[in-house]
Amino acid sequence: MEYKTDKRIVTIHAIQGLVIIIAMIFLILLLSLLFKETNVLFRMLSGMVIFISLLTSYEALIYMPLAYKKNRISIDKNFVVIQKGLFIKTLVKMPISKLYTVKLV
Repeated sequence: MEYKTDKRIVTIHAIQGLVIIIAMIFLILLLSLLFKETNVLFRMLSGMVIFISLLTSYEALIYMPLAYKKNRISIDKNFVVIQKGLFIKTLVKMPISKLYTVKLV
């Protein structure tokens, strides 16, 4: 038996990232109304907002779908095998005899 991450989780993360990007755009528009565009503070704050929105969009639209695609749980006769990680891959092989409780949600 093998478990893969549900696509709904990836979709929720993508929507969350898009909402954050839209909020960042509105924040830049608000900053442009509060400060003159030639102001140093406006340039600094808008640059920080753009940087944060780029990081958020990368995390939500590129990294998370790939990371969730790599997560797997499989159950054999003797072992539970958990594989996770995109850049740093982790493989956990646990004997079924060591498991005490299993809760499915």
